[in-house]
Order: sequence, then structure tokens, then C-alpha cells
Amino acid sequence: MMRLGLRLRSGRPAQVGRVAAPLTFHWRRRWRWPARLVPLLVALTMLGLWVDAAGTATGDVGFAGPSTAGTGGAASGEKPESKLWFNDGRWWASMYDSTSGTYHIWWLNRSASPETWVDTGVVIDNRPTSRADTLWDGHHLYVASAVFASNNTSATTGIPARLYRFSYNSAQRTYTLDAGFPVNIDNTSSETITLDEDTTGRLWAT
Repeated sequence: MMRLGLRLRSGRPAQVGRVAAPLTFHWRRRWRWPARLVPLLVALTMLGLWVDAAGTATGDVGFAGPSTAGTGGAASGEKPESKLWFNDGRWWASMYDSTSGTYHIWWLNRSASPETWVDTGVVIDNRPTSRADTLWDGHHLYVASAVFASNNTSATTGIPARLYRFSYNSAQRTYTLDAGFPVNIDNTSSETITLDEDTTGRLWAT
């Protein structure tokens, strides 16, 4: 337990609304640890040690994707955007193909040694500096993609954010862009874009 007393240097109690002399603080400490808190403190200490040990693991986890040279930055790591989804027993991703300068659908071949990402050749966005957020809802793959603006003051009009919708063929394990897509979400570049779907099936973009 800690008590704090406030007195003037003169030793007289402080008066509300008036300060007649410089203030000094006088501390009185009286610590008591109830017995029931000891096990809790031990548990918290052990948890801290475990978290610290887990946080010091070295080395990368996962499997590197293709080069992002030519995209103007971290093409697969912009803020809350997600490039990854799971469908039909496979991990899929929106990643860049540096040869064509476009974004494609890739899948992770876990049978290979080492595991490797395979380009399906299915084009998503043909703009190298775009950034995307993907959403697989069990029926369609939706991709919201916008040309990257480095901050909210450098956004440029005339460069629309796009919505793509793909259907999945389970027999061939391929995606096909649906007719009528892409459609424009807005007409401005942005620092980031995210996509979600509510329980009525309506899509929302931020």
C-alpha cells in the first residue's frame, strides 16, 4: 500500500485555491502482499518468460514468393490488406509476375521440396503499382485493387480502384474472371484498400 501526503515546506497543510510556498511531496510506503497473490505473480512471471522465448525465435517461417521488382514498394505487405486465401485444400495468393508486370493468382505447391509457389497465369490487375485485398466467400473470389498512393495527400483522381470477381472450377482447379468485371469502386488512387462482405451478400470497401 502506498500513501501520499502533500504539505508545504513550512509544514502547514496546503490550502485549496492558494499556494503560499513551493510544494514538496512526502512519501510513506507500506507494502503488503496477500498470500493469495503470490501464485498469480509466479504465473505471470512464467508467462512473461514464455512470451519472451517465443518472440526470440530466429529464421523465416513460410515460403518466399516471386520478385516484386517494378512494383514500387512492398507489393504484398501494405497495411491490413490480405493477399492470401484457402480453398479446395490449397493456399492461394495474389502476387506479382515481374515478367509481365501484372498481378496473377498463384497457389502453394506443398508436395514440392522445398514447397514453392506456382503461377496459374490468371491475371488480376495489370497495374504494377496497384495493391490488392482478396476475399474468398466460398462461392466467388473478390479482389479489390487500387493504385498505391504513398499517403492520403498524394491520392490522384482518374485512377480508379477496381473490383474483380472470379469463379472457381473445382474440376480444373482454376479461376475465371466473371463477365462484366472488373468494375470501378471509385476514381481515385489510395494508400490502402480493404474489402468485406456482410451477411446479406453486400460488399463493402474501405
